[in-house]
Amino acid sequence: MGDAFNGFMDEVRIWSTAKTEAAVVAQMHLSLAAAEPGLEAYYQFNYPAGVTGAVVDSSANGLDACLLGGAAEVPTVITPYAAPVYMQD
Repeated sequence: MGDAFNGFMDEVRIWSTAKTEAAVVAQMHLSLAAAEPGLEAYYQFNYPAGVTGAVVDSSANGLDACLLGGAAEVPTVITPYAAPVYMQD
């Protein structure tokens, strides 16, 4: 494992079934009910200030986790979503 993710994640969803690109794009900015078929784990990272280390699974499976390897929670900053603008030559 030489490659590490260097960035921010707002939430992580783990599914037992493959999702098409269209399905991912259609749902990526929507919160889930956490009871969707095939949803194995749903980590939203929405915690009050001062809560650190624990990663709570919002799905019915209760697969809570913890942050390791220097990962840290940062305050949530809510920004309005703007669709990307694609330029053509």
